[in-house]
Amino acid sequence: MTQILSEQMLNTFFNRLDEAWERKAVVWRSPSVGVIANEEEIFDALKRAANVKIHGRSPRLSFYIENAEVFCNTRDYLPRSDEHSLEDYISRIRNTIGNRRFALVADSLEVASFELWERAFCIFEPILQRYGWHRCTVGCFIGDIEFTPFGLHQDFHSTFLSVVSGEKRMHLWPPNFVYQGKSITQWRYRNDYQSILAASELLSGGPGDWFYWPRDLFHVADNPQGRLTVTLNIGISGTLLDARDLGKLTGEQLWPDFEKSFGGLMHGTREGSVAALSAAAKSAYDYVISERVTLEQGLMRDMLSRVTAGGFKPPQLRSRIKLHETDLIRVAALHPIVLGELNKNEFVLGANGQTIVVSKHPEVLRLVNVLNGGNVVSVYELIGSNALQKFDQQVILIDLLEQLLMTGTIERV
Repeated sequence: MTQILSEQMLNTFFNRLDEAWERKAVVWRSPSVGVIANEEEIFDALKRAANVKIHGRSPRLSFYIENAEVFCNTRDYLPRSDEHSLEDYISRIRNTIGNRRFALVADSLEVASFELWERAFCIFEPILQRYGWHRCTVGCFIGDIEFTPFGLHQDFHSTFLSVVSGEKRMHLWPPNFVYQGKSITQWRYRNDYQSILAASELLSGGPGDWFYWPRDLFHVADNPQGRLTVTLNIGISGTLLDARDLGKLTGEQLWPDFEKSFGGLMHGTREGSVAALSAAAKSAYDYVISERVTLEQGLMRDMLSRVTAGGFKPPQLRSRIKLHETDLIRVAALHPIVLGELNKNEFVLGANGQTIVVSKHPEVLRLVNVLNGGNVVSVYELIGSNALQKFDQQVILIDLLEQLLMTGTIERV
């Protein structure tokens, strides 16, 4: 069961984050927010990412030997479905590559694991509520490599890093750093930075510790002892969407009602950062092209998806399970259903990052309100009211409930 963080836990965490947000790096020693996942849970997510095709949103897995990325026969270096533990995987890799050091790096790992996504959502939703709804992603590092294989660099996102096992060392430099007349940018993507190491800020930590650093800091990790390290990192990039900025790009005044409805969630992008809108804009235009709906409707669906996924990419849908009238269900505590009006004939529901379009029927409103109440109810209570005289209306509601079950928004009890 995912832990809901108490106000005291969050206040302790936020006291230091408020001072650091988008300004400086900070380290928490085993904070009360805990870890997102343990080694076993991470490895299960990696196995799924490596061996299960996830339509359209598969995590990216990269493998490095020393400072070179492996491009040929990459799957030979990824976790296998028949490996029962991280130790099994590490043993096979060491037998394959000998004494050379390695790293396995994953991006968007939350897509492969509902549990990993849910835990990240639980920890970071209060952060996003406090600082603005951003786009987020879960990354993972496993390895004993001596230094970041692609060298000293900046990320396009600010980073929270959780040390799961081993020790992590991160060197950081401000963007205006100059050494002997050379800007820090002269060392971008290079590994010959030893002359400026003494001038870096060093973050170091062990299991349970958390790091945070803003997106503008240059950084590189090192591991002089060659110890195996496992970390999870959360990247937080540009804000979800600002309708006014998108309007400037399209030359249109976009739906003031929509902007008003989501006004509390929409924040301006960083100045000049048109790229921060690209993902939302692409999703919207994809809807326009593929489904022939208006730009407003596409953006409605995109925003519902992003907000109900906590800014993360939504996890893969679960397999469909047939519900019966006697089944007992409830909405998972962390995931209320968000309902919007798509057009005069349809509602759109946001549920754990997925969007579901359904006919605009009063019973849909009733169903959503009952589910969001958080109580355990039978399927019959939701579809068997006197207002439903037509079989096809019951079919619509059963179909909706089964879709919600696939998203993990509701659960059988």
